[in-house]
Amino acid sequence: MTGSGSRASEHVERPLRLLHVLYTGKGGLGTYFTEFVASDTKTRFAHRAVFYGVEDLDAEYERFVRRRGIPFVTIRKHRGPDPFATARLIRAMSDPTDAIVLHSGAGAGAIGGMLRSAVASCPLIHVEHTPTDVKTKRDRLWTSLLRRTADRTVTFYPEHLREFSLSSSRYVVVPKSPDVGFFRPAERGRHNEIRVGMQARLSPHKDQPTLLRAFAIASKECTVPMSLHIAGGGSEAQRLKGLADELGISKRVVFCGVLDRTALRAMLQSLDVYVHATHGETMCYAIMEAQACGLPVVGSDVRGVRDAIEEGVTGLLFPHQDASALADLIQGLGEDASLRQRLGQAARSHVEDRAKQYPTAEAYYEILVDILGERGGPS
Repeated sequence: MTGSGSRASEHVERPLRLLHVLYTGKGGLGTYFTEFVASDTKTRFAHRAVFYGVEDLDAEYERFVRRRGIPFVTIRKHRGPDPFATARLIRAMSDPTDAIVLHSGAGAGAIGGMLRSAVASCPLIHVEHTPTDVKTKRDRLWTSLLRRTADRTVTFYPEHLREFSLSSSRYVVVPKSPDVGFFRPAERGRHNEIRVGMQARLSPHKDQPTLLRAFAIASKECTVPMSLHIAGGGSEAQRLKGLADELGISKRVVFCGVLDRTALRAMLQSLDVYVHATHGETMCYAIMEAQACGLPVVGSDVRGVRDAIEEGVTGLLFPHQDASALADLIQGLGEDASLRQRLGQAARSHVEDRAKQYPTAEAYYEILVDILGERGGPS
């Protein structure tokens, strides 16, 4: 982490009240929240959550907050402006709290967060989850406003800071780390094929079409039989299945749908190669979870991904949307077990080291202690 240092002697004695504003559907924001709470082993915080969005609350997130005894509110909104949902969001944020953590992703959430922060003088921490490369003009406007309103903006890697024009004291780098105790290597079952996989929302922001085209090439050229396993749900599901049919590979492609955490781990542990084809990331849990499972990872050479993969050491990069280059890498890994093992072992060691160095809850505690110190302490 960069920004605040350790000031244990100045820390407040009681747990700090922390309100997380999150999206209802499955994705990286929810994963970040669950990993955040799980890392809070010293009970630095009393967590609350508001889940806000156009989708039903993900069942796994609901089980998580109920099991942990975390108070939560779910607010379903209509697509586009929804003043009634926004009013409910602001009401849900009205209980006293020491800080709000606003996980980017919902425009009205940004409005609610800014109003709550301004009216109650409550510290606001904005977490920059979305890569700039895939943001719409509307998204860019919201995040520009948030960067000027929030007490701190949290980013996941140093390169992200170069995109910002405000004072660096307003930004803190807190690298992500996966749950390496849960996501771990396992002996792969006996199968007479190379299993390639990817997990992500099936959305235009990801690049599963390039993966499908690359797999169509590699599976024809590789001397070992191959299968492709794609986990996730979203608006592009039918189009991707249609593309697999067009490419003549539908019998070798398994669309796994949305997987819960345990099923996702089982899928990753069954793979031989993980591919993350995308148009941009901040720092991707999907990649780090695959690395934690000891998999060699191949990723698009775009922002966020290149920060998670050390080329030739913990994984391999291919030029953005270059299906032919990706096919060569998939085929090469499919035919070289020693390379798969070397990259996978190095990737696992890398994420283990990161998890030890950057416990998420401790990093946020230091951030909030600094903010409260600037403001004269918690209310």
